[in-house]
Amino acid sequence: MKKICFPVFFIVIVLILSACPIPPDEGGIDEKSEHDYENSEPETIYNFGGEQMSHSELVHFLNGNMVIVGKYSEKGYSSADLITGLILSIVFNGLRFSNLDDYEVDFDKQTGFYSLGDGDTYIGFYLYFAEDFGEFVAGDLIPYNIFNYESFITDVRIDIDGWDVSFNYDPGPLYDLVDGKVSIRGSSLSNLSVDVDIHTQAISFVIESHKNYVGSFPWNWNDQLSLCMTTTKATFQDIADQIESGGFGISYAGTMYTSALYGIEQEFTEALFLMKHDGDAWYWEGSYRSDVNKSGRELYQKGFVSNVEQNTTEYYCDKGLTDYVGIMRHDLDLRGGVFEFADGTTVNFGLSPF
Repeated sequence: MKKICFPVFFIVIVLILSACPIPPDEGGIDEKSEHDYENSEPETIYNFGGEQMSHSELVHFLNGNMVIVGKYSEKGYSSADLITGLILSIVFNGLRFSNLDDYEVDFDKQTGFYSLGDGDTYIGFYLYFAEDFGEFVAGDLIPYNIFNYESFITDVRIDIDGWDVSFNYDPGPLYDLVDGKVSIRGSSLSNLSVDVDIHTQAISFVIESHKNYVGSFPWNWNDQLSLCMTTTKATFQDIADQIESGGFGISYAGTMYTSALYGIEQEFTEALFLMKHDGDAWYWEGSYRSDVNKSGRELYQKGFVSNVEQNTTEYYCDKGLTDYVGIMRHDLDLRGGVFEFADGTTVNFGLSPF
């Protein structure tokens, strides 16, 4: 199965560029520089919550915070891409077990937990019966691995009569979830290709995924991104309908970023993002709120993200979002942008590699 690819996105977790500017004259700038370098013009000094930073220090600081935007976008979006692509393939094409070689699928029979990977990408989820099934009732965890064809058919036998090849098998524990017939190809049991269409309204899906990532370079090895993804329970068919009609929602609330390098801790308190399809192309959009701790000071963010519209992050000094600091306007490629203080002062920044 080929994955559906979307543009790299995503959650604009701009770890702190925030702090509340202390306005010398109702603004965020003190024109008297503390850094008067020889043979150079004095640098502008910016005040963030009592901390003075030169222009070069501030740009470096903003670039450092943009690092997590790229990292979070890469990890969060690729995981959403992976699972939505798989679900749509199941709904429209059925289970093509030979194509699952593109993924690393692990199933814990004791807990019913699936972990799905594709290189460094990861997603964790559970599957439930959406309606009564044999000895099970709607809402029960499915105790069999649906990505193993032996959950649907067992003891496959090949009969060869001249040029005619036929297959016989016994029903597996999930055989009654088959919608139509089972397709089997191959010349021996070692190279069987099995395809199964399933009743996509009979299986419910829910993401409960947690994954930790650390920095890629020696100077940020102690930085950690804890990526949390959750969804409400819905059937495969319902999820496909949501994507086609208005958006499949994935929550990233609880996601945290801790940076020893920048002395920052940030957590998403609200974060809902929608994967959408307009008939021709894929796109996403969402909003979030987050709490940020910078050197013991609490700061607050409210943001909007999209792959077709400009991303923005607003900064506040209070949880009620009334004490406004400024706004960060991100480039669509999430590699830079402009921060604008409440007084209209602007600062350009650009992304460094993670």
